[in-house]
Amino acid sequence: MKTFRLRFDGHGWLECLVSDGERGATITASYLSDCVSELVEACTRLVNGSAAELCDFLEEPGLFRWKFLAGDGNLRVEVYWFEEDGDSEGYAGELQFASDLEIREFGRLLLREMDRLREEFRGGAYQARWEFPYPEEQVRLLRDSLGV
Repeated sequence: MKTFRLRFDGHGWLECLVSDGERGATITASYLSDCVSELVEACTRLVNGSAAELCDFLEEPGLFRWKFLAGDGNLRVEVYWFEEDGDSEGYAGELQFASDLEIREFGRLLLREMDRLREEFRGGAYQARWEFPYPEEQVRLLRDSLGV
């Protein structure tokens, strides 16, 4: 994965731009859940040895599901689209993006974006745009797990 960028698109909407240099996608989410914190938590578990993690970016309606499969320090990232939230049970979804990279590389990409968001949206500006507070503790745990 060469590009990983998080940006707020108005109040309560998030875009995540991902690309591996050949293929790319824009993964969106609404403030129906704090998917940013959930993504940081999933990444921390992967860095700490988890073999698989899921993270949902909820839409209105539908959802993007991030599927992470880890092994031998490497990570397979797949993102699927589901038309309706309930479709995610027993349905494979429509593949939107897939990429392979090192687990720690993904952790560093995510950490860099979280640091950038903290600088860009100081004080209460992050929560004013996203409805949820900046995930200080989750980011600290990721940073500690990466040893940076």
